[in-house]
Amino acid sequence: MGGKDDDYEKEDYEDKEWDEDEWGSKEEWEEGGRREGMKPTDKMSKEEFEEYVEGWKLVVQAVFFVIATMNAFSFGMQQFRYRSPKTYYINGELGKKQTNHWKQGNDVFLSGSFYIWTIAAVTQLLALFEVAPMLNFWVWNVGVLGIIGLLNAYYGWKSWRSFNAAYGVLKSSDKKSSTTTKDEITMARDLQADINREWNTYAIEEIISAFTVQPLIPYWYAAVGMCEGEDWHPRCPEDWQKEVWRLANEEEERKGRNRKNKEDKRDGKSKKGKKGEKEEDYEVWEETDDDAPEDENTGVPTNSDEVVDEPVDPLALETLIDF
Repeated sequence: MGGKDDDYEKEDYEDKEWDEDEWGSKEEWEEGGRREGMKPTDKMSKEEFEEYVEGWKLVVQAVFFVIATMNAFSFGMQQFRYRSPKTYYINGELGKKQTNHWKQGNDVFLSGSFYIWTIAAVTQLLALFEVAPMLNFWVWNVGVLGIIGLLNAYYGWKSWRSFNAAYGVLKSSDKKSSTTTKDEITMARDLQADINREWNTYAIEEIISAFTVQPLIPYWYAAVGMCEGEDWHPRCPEDWQKEVWRLANEEEERKGRNRKNKEDKRDGKSKKGKKGEKEEDYEVWEETDDDAPEDENTGVPTNSDEVVDEPVDPLALETLIDF
């Protein structure tokens, strides 16, 4: 199934091919709400999925707010702090004989990128609270995804002009009639080394961005509501709702397993506690006459029920009295 065909609205999925193993049954979606007796690992209802999608959109937009903030901070620190010394681009002057295209290219690229990313961070934050969402869309769609690319191209052109000028200085120094000084040759070599280092740095950043941020951009279009209804944006990801549906059910199943594990642990502790208690033996043992000790004077077992008519006088007191 592809993109728009997977829209979870009833009228959109009514006549589409339906994968019940992954999407659940149509009846379950149409009923709405969780049926009585459903297990925690059962499929989500339509209403629950819609709530999950709204939460997913907020998470995606929050991620892009962080991306914008980090880029604004990075470009700002480069332009207004680390490259602020007047001698940072001095090699680009080539002995003050050339226009410093290297500096001009970086000033435009770094400053422009800083302002665009800052505005994007502000509008994305407002969009999280549903304030001016369309303004945020155009700032990202035109500024971040359009103008920054043009700034990058402008920097590439200007930095190449400085690199080529440095090459011209080095080339002219090979002539016997050259008037190029040693300082100019040194500056030309240093300029080419600086630009090469910078090109490599920017290339690494672009590669990292290509593997981390670029794959997320289509989901940003979905998060800002451009991938719903009849007219989808061309950059909308295909099957994005099916992917979110899979994530939603995986999370629901994980919650169900966690609840079950907690219940099992609770039941296990309860059983273990009962098993650990010492059981009192309330059985009464009856002693027989054979087991009971005998009285020393009478020779009768101490537990005997025998009645003695004339008790024996152990101290012979009666004899003393008669005497």
